[in-house]
Amino acid sequence: MDRLKKLGGSVPYTYFMTNEMSMMQGILEEIRSTLAAIKTSIDQPAINSPTVISVAHDLLYQRVPRHWQNLAGSISPNPTNTLTWIGDIVQRCSHLERALQGRERVPCLWISIFSSPEGLLGTIMHEAVQTYDGAANNFEVFNFQTEITNRDKDHIRESPHEGMFVYGISLYGASWERTINENIILQYQMQDVAPKSKFTQLPVIHVTAGPSQTDRTHCLYQCPVYSTRAMDDKPLFFLDIFNENVHYSKWALRGLCCCMR
Repeated sequence: MDRLKKLGGSVPYTYFMTNEMSMMQGILEEIRSTLAAIKTSIDQPAINSPTVISVAHDLLYQRVPRHWQNLAGSISPNPTNTLTWIGDIVQRCSHLERALQGRERVPCLWISIFSSPEGLLGTIMHEAVQTYDGAANNFEVFNFQTEITNRDKDHIRESPHEGMFVYGISLYGASWERTINENIILQYQMQDVAPKSKFTQLPVIHVTAGPSQTDRTHCLYQCPVYSTRAMDDKPLFFLDIFNENVHYSKWALRGLCCCMR
């Protein structure tokens, strides 16, 4: 918590990181306590807690304990096996630890690890409204504006002047392939894929917020971004995907969408 106080930056971002760190700390403490209880029961076989019994039973059959998955909630990794699940949690903790260095030191955030990605998006919106110098009556029509960059997360060295760089979003229904144009410049382009193909990981996305734009081209598809593949909630935001000479209705009819998990 002391490092959060020194984090600086906007109040919404600090508040958001405080909530995320508190939730992750609670998950780690519960995992530690249940494992300690199981270890103690080896010498003194007397487990009275149904929760500890349930965790021990799942671990015995090499399953990710259901109790841990429920604690993690929406940020729970894919429960393939226990070692992979724990390893994924460790990676998420490491990213949160680096994020405490400040947005200048960690200019690109792994958005899918957060328990509340809506909170991060709300931070972007709040900062945009605070710094906006236009008419006050435009506040109610602010929308997210996105740009899919040509860079991977390891190539980002500085944070943007507006908004945030995020990664960890997957595209379903098309592929996002690397191409080299006539000027030998590396870029990405959306292409068709065979039915039932797997997802494609998108490069870094620049997310900002501002007044709604009405001059949208017919080649610009607003791809819905969901928190999970189940798509049982409303989209968190819409990702602007431009594909030259291709009408947006093609991707709409295909059901093109993005997911964080």
